[in-house]
Amino acid sequence: MGRSGVSAIVVAALVLGGVATAAAAAPPTATATAAPSPAPTGPGDEAIDRNFEVTLRSVTCGKADLAPQAPRVRPKRGQFCLVGLRFTNVARYTVWLSLSAWLQHAYTSDGARHWGDLRATEAATDRDNPYFERVRPGGTADGTVVFDVGKGLTITRLHVRESLLSSGVDIRVP
Repeated sequence: MGRSGVSAIVVAALVLGGVATAAAAAPPTATATAAPSPAPTGPGDEAIDRNFEVTLRSVTCGKADLAPQAPRVRPKRGQFCLVGLRFTNVARYTVWLSLSAWLQHAYTSDGARHWGDLRATEAATDRDNPYFERVRPGGTADGTVVFDVGKGLTITRLHVRESLLSSGVDIRVP
């Protein structure tokens, strides 16, 4: 065995020995458990996600056509569902709200998860949605997110996030 082969074995032994020693010397740690998810709420009830109180205002399904200005935006799965949301800033400071469709999820009666449809949301709201809006303390911002779901399905639950960094809240849809 050449010099480089012996060096590689020695380095490997030192590394593995160091890992084993570090593992043996490390105190046992508690197993991390996920915090329980917040209880889902229903229409008109509020749920707090970081800096915003989120309220479900409406859910309207069965749309195949969103707007005359967007005739090419059609549902691929069968129907569009429009979800109206209100965000109220409960922080003591101004906060940026980024209501982006791709952060939102809808769960349907068949148990499937659907991402918000960015293109359909832009068409339905004529790009007038609080994508990146500053909301003062106590202020509100209303927005709509569109989901493309299968025909005949209903939305049973939403997972709504105020921003990429928030964990989100669950909202039950009756």
